[in-house]
Amino acid sequence: MSTVQEISQNMRNIKNSELGDVEKRMEQLKKEQNIVSLLVNRKSSPRTGVVVPVPSCSITNKAMLGLGAAIMPYYLNEEQGWELEIDELHRARESAKGVCNLVALYVTNPGNSAGNVQSRKSVEEVIQFVSEKKLFPLADEVYQESVYGERCEFVSYKRVLAEMGPPHSDTVELASFHSASKGIMGECGLRGGYVELVNLDPTVMKYTYILFSKDRCASVPDQIALDLMANSPTTRGSLIPTL
Repeated sequence: MSTVQEISQNMRNIKNSELGDVEKRMEQLKKEQNIVSLLVNRKSSPRTGVVVPVPSCSITNKAMLGLGAAIMPYYLNEEQGWELEIDELHRARESAKGVCNLVALYVTNPGNSAGNVQSRKSVEEVIQFVSEKKLFPLADEVYQESVYGERCEFVSYKRVLAEMGPPHSDTVELASFHSASKGIMGECGLRGGYVELVNLDPTVMKYTYILFSKDRCASVPDQIALDLMANSPTTRGSLIPTL
């Protein structure tokens, strides 16, 4: 079965399953859950697996379980400032053998709840890892404006992927997430967010648009806040005199 056929089957499974319970969980979560639902085959044996960090957001993990995914943990190194270590990703992948079929790697950068910030070298190593192991990276980057530690600098996965050049920049798929609710000084009252998808097959993108179109959109103030966050007045020269 091709990737497109699997996604199509997954969407039919979602439609015919207990949508009520899934949607209640989805309402509490960020956009990555829609992407996970594309990747997860509820009826597969072994189950579809996602590698997730420990510590991380418990509600996200519960939602992935609710969508039918198996959670395989990788542990951040507390002694090294909660650093993400590639050897630990290899260990987690090995432990998944015979338990589930790993399809995705979930990372939070900056970390929630550890607060770790990945270096450029660390991001490059993760991209190389997912490229070699054929995993889909889910980069939760919603806290990127909340970096205050010395010698810490946020660098997005998309930027590093692009600057790595071919073949990685042309072949590694990526989903990166950001939101106004976390991206503006932790302003959790503004519930607007987005996911940016890189290097996905156009046919897969068609199904992705269909899945996202069933969601309720953010309120008007939230959409305005998201627009200002993504395209601030400082980047629009003609607007500065008016403001």
